[in-house]
Amino acid sequence: MGIIVDKFSSKIRFIFLYAAFMISSGYCLIAATYAGYISLPSYLFVCFYFFLVGHGSAASYAAAMGTNVRNWDNKHHGFAIGVPISCIGLSAFVFTQFANFFYIDAILDISSFLFFLGVISALANVIASYCIRDVRHLKPARITTQSEENQNLLESEESVPLLEEVLSVEELFPKFLSSFNAYLLALMLFIVGGCGLMYINNVGSIILSLTAENQGTQSPKVQSLQKFHVALISISSFLGRLIFGILSDFFIKSERFCFKKIPRVFWVGFSALVCFFGYVLGSTLGGYGTIENNRSAMQLTLCTIFIGTSYGAVNTSMPVLVGLLFGMKKYATNVGLISMFISIGSMFFSFIFSELYEMKRDSEMEYCKGQECINLTFQISALCNIIAVFLGILIWRRCS
Repeated sequence: MGIIVDKFSSKIRFIFLYAAFMISSGYCLIAATYAGYISLPSYLFVCFYFFLVGHGSAASYAAAMGTNVRNWDNKHHGFAIGVPISCIGLSAFVFTQFANFFYIDAILDISSFLFFLGVISALANVIASYCIRDVRHLKPARITTQSEENQNLLESEESVPLLEEVLSVEELFPKFLSSFNAYLLALMLFIVGGCGLMYINNVGSIILSLTAENQGTQSPKVQSLQKFHVALISISSFLGRLIFGILSDFFIKSERFCFKKIPRVFWVGFSALVCFFGYVLGSTLGGYGTIENNRSAMQLTLCTIFIGTSYGAVNTSMPVLVGLLFGMKKYATNVGLISMFISIGSMFFSFIFSELYEMKRDSEMEYCKGQECINLTFQISALCNIIAVFLGILIWRRCS
């Protein structure tokens, strides 16, 4: 979708309408299937419906971010990306609250809720099709001397060389793929984003493993803890996206505030360090027992906050850095390519989690119980994030 957004940036309205159609179709078909209105010969049809939702979401994201970031100067890209992306982090919390309106006799009406998601997502994209525009042509034109142009580049980022914007569309895409820095960034996103999304996707199983043996998925206490940590991840991700975006702008312009400039690549490496501390906290719960213990419960809460914050931070820091290093002409394409590594990393680390979880599960029990179910996965994730920190240092050294 990034390629399409870059190619048809002047017709962005139609991409939003396309996204509205795809998302609403996918959710409504899933809702109808769940309610029993549609009978399917194979589960592959449901997979296709989820593909429609994911594809539409990707189209909406690429169109919104690709258009928005082009309307802002390099100095404000952290803010321009951080604010809208922070809403993604908060959306899980918001829609969890909306789900409370779809409970009937303490049971969630899933088909109705899915239909609601389809309608509200379509409505948001229809509104965006009329409101989000590329307004660069409305900016007053002025003649810029060579010295002024060089000074502007230095002010936007002193330590990172930029690819010149005069490159043609055909030239820029191969340069991105041939850049060693691009692969280093992709590997960092694979680790930090993959570890973060793995925790988000499996937090329910993690909570279940750390509760008492007599508590299963239907336990009110387990469900309450799961909801709490989902909300905590959402809020932490929201704050991480927003704060890291604003700070990266502040410290890039900081000479006016008597602070030392901090390159944008620092924030990507720092998000990996935050994720490392989160997994260290999670892997040392065994010293205090399960989360029935107050100290362990607090430590797991901090673990969730750290990992949620780092996941949000890397989702803000990386798009800013991609635009800075590789220019804006194929921004949506480049960010789309880099962002794929979050999903790939999530699949990789989730595979590790599931395999180790099953290895530790007692064959006579339905669930794996105890710190040992997650300990090795958390230790591997912590080690990988330390590697990501050193990758960030390597990128900074290469760009200095």
